[in-house]
Amino acid sequence: MNLVDLRKIKPLIFNKKELENNFKNGFFDEMIKSEDSIAYKKYKQYGDEFLHQIDGEFAYVFYDKTSEVIFATRDWIGEMPLHYAISGENIYFANFVSDLLASSPELKYENVVAVNRSEVVEVDAKTKIVQKHLYYNFNKENNEVDYDDLKKVAKKIHDLLFEAVKIRLPKNSKKTAILLSGGIDSMSIAYIVSVLRPNIPAYTIEVASQQSTDLTRAYEITKAFGLNHRIINVSEKEIIDCVKQAISDSEIYHMYNVFCAVGMHKLASVLKNDKVDHVFTGEGGNEAFGDYHDWIVIDPKTKKEIVLQTTSKDFNEPEGREAYIWGNLISEAKGRYNIQLGSGLGKHGGSRMYKPMFKQGIYLLSPYLEKSIMKMLANIPSKILNDIGGKAGFMRIVFDEEVRAGKIPERFFIVKKIRFQDASDGGEGGITGTLLGHGYNQEKLIEIFNTVFHAHVEARPHLKETILIK
Repeated sequence: MNLVDLRKIKPLIFNKKELENNFKNGFFDEMIKSEDSIAYKKYKQYGDEFLHQIDGEFAYVFYDKTSEVIFATRDWIGEMPLHYAISGENIYFANFVSDLLASSPELKYENVVAVNRSEVVEVDAKTKIVQKHLYYNFNKENNEVDYDDLKKVAKKIHDLLFEAVKIRLPKNSKKTAILLSGGIDSMSIAYIVSVLRPNIPAYTIEVASQQSTDLTRAYEITKAFGLNHRIINVSEKEIIDCVKQAISDSEIYHMYNVFCAVGMHKLASVLKNDKVDHVFTGEGGNEAFGDYHDWIVIDPKTKKEIVLQTTSKDFNEPEGREAYIWGNLISEAKGRYNIQLGSGLGKHGGSRMYKPMFKQGIYLLSPYLEKSIMKMLANIPSKILNDIGGKAGFMRIVFDEEVRAGKIPERFFIVKKIRFQDASDGGEGGITGTLLGHGYNQEKLIEIFNTVFHAHVEARPHLKETILIK
C-alpha cells in the first residue's frame, strides 16, 4: 500500500483552549505539534463528540500503522477542502483534485471522492474497504429558539457575530483584510471588524472601470467605518484570460460558481501580492436567509432579460435553507450530488471561494459559518421573515443599537441582493456580463472543465434549478 498525503493547508482551529479544557491530557500542546495524529487519537478516545466540538477550518488525514487504517475528516460545513482516490494498491489524499490527478497518471477524475462535510472516512489499507459516517448532522440538531421574541433572537445573533469575528481575528497574521461587496453580509462583518481592529483594508473588485452598484455601496461603507478601501480594477481581457485558471483553481463547472471563482481568483492574486494571508468575508448569510432569487441578467447581445438559473421554492422554508447550507441526505442517498465535490456550501462556497484563495495561501474567515449562527438564521419562520422585510429587515433589528447611535447608516440595510459576479442591480456588466458577452455559457464552461481535468461531465446549455429537498 502506498499512501500519498499531499496536504498543503494548515488547519485553523479557533477554540484550542476550550478543547484543552474539555478534553484533557495535554491536548493543547500536542495539537500544536501534530494536529493530524492528535485529532485521530482524541477521536478514538472520545468519539464523534470531540470532532463536533472543534471550531474552525480543518481537514485531517492520519495513517494508523498499528491497525493499518487511514483516518480522514473535515470541518462541519466543508470550508477546508479534502479529496481522496483509490487506485490499485495506492490510496491518495489531497486538498485539491488537481494534486490527486498530478500524483499518478493512472488516476482519473471519476476516481476522485470528496471527504464530505462533517464526515469521517476510514479506509482499511489492506482491503481498501471504505467506511463512512457523519460525526455531526446539522439538519437533525435541535433548535430551541423562541422566534416570537424576535428582538431577543436578534440580540443573540448580534453577540454571536461579534464573538465569531473576535475569535477569528488572527493574532500572528502578516496582514488581515476584508472582502467587501457592498451587500448586507459583508457590510455587517466589516462594521464588527472595524470596531475590534480598526484600519484593516477592505478590497472590492471593479470590472473594466464600471461604476457598479456594489462598488458605490462598498465605497460608502468604508467611509462610514473608517476603513482603507482598495479597489481592484480588472479589465475585460483579464477576466476572459483567467477563466480557465479560475476553473482549475475552483475545480467546479457550474456557471454561477465559475463566474464567482473568476473574481476570487483575481482578488487572491492581489491579496497575495499585498502579503495578505487572512481575509474576512460575509459568506453564509445569503444561504442562511434563502436570499437568492432567480438569476436574471441582460443578454449582452440581444439586450433582453434571460434566466440563467431558476431558484428552488424550497428556499422559502427553513428545511430548504438548511438543505442548501449543509446538504440533503435523502438526495445524496439517491446519488443526486457530485461525489467529487461534496454537498451544501462545502460544494459551492468551498469551491468558488475557498479553493481559489487557498491556492494562493490565503485563508478566508467567515463568521456567519458558526454552527449556532447558521442554525438560528436558517430556521427563522418564513412568515416572520416576510413580515419584517426578509434579511434586510432582520439584520436592521440585529444592529438596531448601532443604527440608533449613528454608527451604521440605516440606508446600508435598504439593499437588494446582488450576486457578487453581477455587481449591479440592472443585471448588466460585472463578470457575468463580460463573460456572457464573449460566449462563456454553461456548455462552454463544462467543455473547459472537461479539458482541464480530463473529465466527462455531461455538456448542457444551462443549470436551471437548484434542487434542495425534493
